[in-house]
Amino acid sequence: MKNLEPLLAKLMNFLAEKYKNQLVLKGGMLLRLLDSTRATQDLDYAWIRTKKKNIFAEELKLSLESLIGIQVTRVDVNSRGIFLELLEQNSNLRAKLEISVVKALHCSPKPMTTAPLSAPYSLKPHVVATMDLSEAFSNKIAAALERHLARDLYDLMILGRLTSFDEVTLRDRLSRLEIRRAKPKPVTPQEAAVVLQKRIDSLTQETLKVELTAHLSGESLEGMAMIIKSAVAKIVAQLERL
Repeated sequence: MKNLEPLLAKLMNFLAEKYKNQLVLKGGMLLRLLDSTRATQDLDYAWIRTKKKNIFAEELKLSLESLIGIQVTRVDVNSRGIFLELLEQNSNLRAKLEISVVKALHCSPKPMTTAPLSAPYSLKPHVVATMDLSEAFSNKIAAALERHLARDLYDLMILGRLTSFDEVTLRDRLSRLEIRRAKPKPVTPQEAAVVLQKRIDSLTQETLKVELTAHLSGESLEGMAMIIKSAVAKIVAQLERL
């Protein structure tokens, strides 16, 4: 897999400078700023809605295309948010920008420097607004329930080492869970625990290698299934007690 990180770091710095606190970084790039070794292929943000989504999407497209060599190849606006696909013409690298549209965040965003991902590529670092880790953890639990991806379980392992989840955020997300994009439905923490347990029960070392080899070195994957299962089992136990 081609190294997308220089392009993602460039875009992250540009958006931090252009939109300040309007866009709140979350997802894989937030974890990379926190020294997670899992590479990512997109930028994830939360946006507190201040205007119509299609207007902001067009604004983003024009802003990004003001960067030399950047072409926005796709813009999609739907009930889940704003999604853009970008092409860096010189390198032919493609990246995705995904923006969740929210009414408000439960926890105040935290400022963080982009230096860890800027310095290696001789980019000027910026300060980016990032989602509070407890809120990010809660959202990642919901994501792990909604889709069946090994990388979500890996990220839960990382976040579980850094913070505890925010119960208010988690209960809010569980009240409208979209499992495999089905119609939103409320799920109790205990029901969530059952689903998450099934996720780790079905996790195998082979699944991890198939899904994460492109994002992690082969050596770091050895025995990872057992480590993830142990870490996520603790989250299951916490959900059962709510």
